[in-house]
Amino acid sequence: MFTRRKLKTNWEDKMDNFQARNRQAVRHAENKVLTFAGAVFLILVLSVSIAGAITQPVAEAQELVEVSEEPQPIVIQSINPEVYPVKIGASEFQNEMIKYAWGISGKDFDFIKLIESESGWVVDAVGVNSGGSRDYGLCQINSYFHSQIVNDPKFNDWRWEIDTCYQMYEGGVTFYGIHRINEQALIDNFKFISK
Repeated sequence: MFTRRKLKTNWEDKMDNFQARNRQAVRHAENKVLTFAGAVFLILVLSVSIAGAITQPVAEAQELVEVSEEPQPIVIQSINPEVYPVKIGASEFQNEMIKYAWGISGKDFDFIKLIESESGWVVDAVGVNSGGSRDYGLCQINSYFHSQIVNDPKFNDWRWEIDTCYQMYEGGVTFYGIHRINEQALIDNFKFISK
């Protein structure tokens, strides 16, 4: 038989054990909450840091970018300097001219497209204009505006003609052939090969 003192002690022991376990459970829960809160805080700090690291260079880059309304020429740079365009179905001579034009223009595909649209790489091409003037050669150089060029004896040398045409192109002379042709169809006439 238990005495009242013994029952109270057992009850007090059980209560003490219960309170101790309860305190331990509370501390454990508090630790979990603190750990979770710390993790959330760390994630927030990292998110803000990463967002700042990403947006700052983007903002700086946007300040550096100039928007140009003029289309920029397509310049194809290659690790292999022996890569060049070849016109599908063209003669060996025409592809030799294309390779030459590619080289002297610094690999400017817009220059290649210009000659393709003006003459299709036909050296002795002649176009008759409504005002009576004529356009001659690979770049269809006008006899009225550029008579000194088309009347030069060197005009019969296709290399000299391409060199002169490139100087005119770089100097800002307007060539109209590119505006009269479907550019994608023109591009589809070429493939790039390496030697």
